[in-house]
Amino acid sequence: MNPTKLREFFMKGAVMRVQLTPFKENEDVDYDGLRENTAFLIKESKGEPLVLTPVGSTGEKYAVTDEEWKRIVKTVIDVANGKVPVVPGASHSGTRVALERAKYAQDAGADGVMIVLPYYHVPEEEGLYLHYKRIADALDIGF
Repeated sequence: MNPTKLREFFMKGAVMRVQLTPFKENEDVDYDGLRENTAFLIKESKGEPLVLTPVGSTGEKYAVTDEEWKRIVKTVIDVANGKVPVVPGASHSGTRVALERAKYAQDAGADGVMIVLPYYHVPEEEGLYLHYKRIADALDIGF
């Protein structure tokens, strides 16, 4: 979804559901549970505007490996199958990794990405601007 269409979707009252990441008792990601949760959220939206946000800042992104992050993003995109937009969290402590994640999400079929501020070494105002500009310039989807 291009950035303008995604913005319009939000302006129509879309609800962003930041999904929790389900885990098994051994701390592995529960991908079956993730598929079930994603399908449930889509079904229960009953046609109302909905945007799914897996691995956002409150979706346990800090507790998954890079490979798990990728698989979670791909799983939600596959289950959503174009029925609702998917805007995964792609933030990281630095711009380079956030950009890599954002590009992966775009290539996997995400409609946008959610990016928060770098959270370890928080840059000055100019650095914050450059963080977002670098990511925005590299993507064709919204964030």
